[in-house]
Amino acid sequence: MCIPVKIYVLSTCPACNELKKLLEDNAIAYEALTLDLLTAEDKARTMMELKELSRLAIFPTIVIGDKVITGYRKQKILRTFRKNSGVSLVEKYTRIFKYRKPR
Repeated sequence: MCIPVKIYVLSTCPACNELKKLLEDNAIAYEALTLDLLTAEDKARTMMELKELSRLAIFPTIVIGDKVITGYRKQKILRTFRKNSGVSLVEKYTRIFKYRKPR
């Protein structure tokens, strides 16, 4: 089951870069909106969208399905993803590496 994951980030934000690395390391597909790289019009629209989600513009903000998490909180992000996807990341990787031949 593929749940939608959307992140709001800044290109210069260390926590935002950590969030992207966490998602990539765990093979979680996501859509990223990098606010400081958007046009003025898109930036204004995205900021309004972000404020509707969390009232404050906190970076990073991640939306997993219908859950919103502000800030880089690794355990909460992974727990929310597992809970909403129905498949634990450990199970997922166990299945992937189970059939891999050892070197």
